[in-house]
Amino acid sequence: MYISKSVSAGDLIGVALSAICILHCLAAPLALAVFPFIGLLVLDGDAEVHRAVACAVAVPVLLSIVPGYLVHRRLRIAGTAAVGVSMVCFAAFVPLHGTAAGDETVLTIGGGALLVSAHLNNWRAVVASRAQGLFPNF
Repeated sequence: MYISKSVSAGDLIGVALSAICILHCLAAPLALAVFPFIGLLVLDGDAEVHRAVACAVAVPVLLSIVPGYLVHRRLRIAGTAAVGVSMVCFAAFVPLHGTAAGDETVLTIGGGALLVSAHLNNWRAVVASRAQGLFPNF
C-alpha cells in the first residue's frame, strides 16, 4: 500500500501547488495595482519564477497521476492533467508576444484549475480502487 500513500501525497501536493499558482495569478495584478513599487522588485525575474513554478506543478503529475492511472485506468483524469500541465508550461515557456496582456494569465489559471480537478479525481479514483481491492501490491 506504499504506492497508494505516495499517490495521495502527490495529489495533495499537486492540489496545493496548483491552488497557489491560481492565487498568484489572481492576486499579483491586484497587488501590483495597489503597491506599484512591488513591480520594481519582483518583475525583473518574473519569467524565471513562472518557469520554476511550472516545473514544480508538473512534478506531482508525474508522481501521482501517472501511477494512479496505472491503477484506475481512467483516461479522462490523465487527459485532464496532461492538458492542464501543458497549458501551464505553454504559458511559462512560450513567449506570447503580440497577444492580449491576459493570455498568459488565462492559460495559467485554466491549466491550474484543470490540475486541481485532475488531482482530486485521481485521489478519489485511487481510494475507490483501494476499496474495491483493485490496487496492486507494489
